[in-house]
Amino acid sequence: MGTPSWQEAVAAVNRANGDHMAEEEREGLTDLRRTGSLQLRHDLAVAFIGFEAYHHLGVNPVDRDPATYVREAERAPIDNLPQSASAFAARLNRLP
Repeated sequence: MGTPSWQEAVAAVNRANGDHMAEEEREGLTDLRRTGSLQLRHDLAVAFIGFEAYHHLGVNPVDRDPATYVREAERAPIDNLPQSASAFAARLNRLP
């Protein structure tokens, strides 16, 4: 199916995606699996499920400058966050 050049392009995309996914698996997730307690992983999972439930209709994509976003988020008081985000942050602050 497809021309040889199309097949080559699909193979290149699959390689690039595979490399990207492998990189993610080698970094933070591996560290968390290796060093995070069962309770920590459970708490993160519950917080994530809460986040997904709160945003069950999805989120509106916004093109923002990452550095500005982080700076603003770091300066924002925790009570200005949506309830699910503030609960998530509070839970993370209590984790070992």
